[in-house]
Amino acid sequence: MNGRSLVKNMKLRAALPDPNHASMLDIGVQNTNHKTHFIYFHISEYRPDELIEIHSSDKIEHLIKDTHMGHFFYEWKRPKQVWLNATKPVYLDFGKGILWRLMRFNDFSSYCIQAHRKEEFLTNFGAVV
Repeated sequence: MNGRSLVKNMKLRAALPDPNHASMLDIGVQNTNHKTHFIYFHISEYRPDELIEIHSSDKIEHLIKDTHMGHFFYEWKRPKQVWLNATKPVYLDFGKGILWRLMRFNDFSSYCIQAHRKEEFLTNFGAVV
């Protein structure tokens, strides 16, 4: 999607670790709209209608630095709910050679965006650049 008109309404927030890393399989992450931090919990401790212990991303800062694959939380004024509910991948093009994929970090987490180099994306899908 051409996202150039959305640029003024979206801000990058905290960097996230690789959601596919083995250490993240039991982690649910939640956006706090903070520039550098988020909160997380252990999925294995989750019980509906019960309190759960929340942790600061400071505790896994090393994991974020070591495994970051371009995933970020974001702050979006007036989000397009239809794009968040899409059953196919949605990529936003803000210009500048990067495509941003809207996605859920995992089933227990907030939405995030992942950066993809536009040239690599096009090459991977058969485009001639």
